[in-house]
Amino acid sequence: MSSEAIFSALQQSGILIKRFGDTSGPLADCLRVTVGTADENQAFINSMKKILL
Repeated sequence: MSSEAIFSALQQSGILIKRFGDTSGPLADCLRVTVGTADENQAFINSMKKILL
């Protein structure tokens, strides 16, 4: 699954992260997730499970 697809799916579920999809080099097609509160982190994990499974 591409970083663009994951980014879009997370965005639709209210999770905002950084996407480096338009970059060349080692960060091309990468995502950056910033550590948040325990509740924010759990929401991110739950969303990723739905997207990837």
